[in-house]
Amino acid sequence: MTQSDAHVRFEMEIDAVQAGRLEELLERLGVERWLVLPGQSGRTPEGRWNRTGQIAPSGRRVLVVMTLERGLADRISPELHDTLDHLHGDIIAWPVAARQG
Repeated sequence: MTQSDAHVRFEMEIDAVQAGRLEELLERLGVERWLVLPGQSGRTPEGRWNRTGQIAPSGRRVLVVMTLERGLADRISPELHDTLDHLHGDIIAWPVAARQG
């Protein structure tokens, strides 16, 4: 049986070389599910970029996504924001209805 509850969706963009530090933090905070996605290309105010075929991790960006129950999200959100600020990353969060089964 599935149910729909109030959750918070996070998207965090950081340099790939910092992903391990963020994952360690998520584990320490009790987060059980997240996904790290590679950033292949995109655009910033400085212009378009593309990392396809790049060998070295320097300059690569990743997107870490997760959907958490509201209570956990509220508890860890301040530390996530502080950490992403320290790692020069970006974080967005918004309420969503999620199905768990």
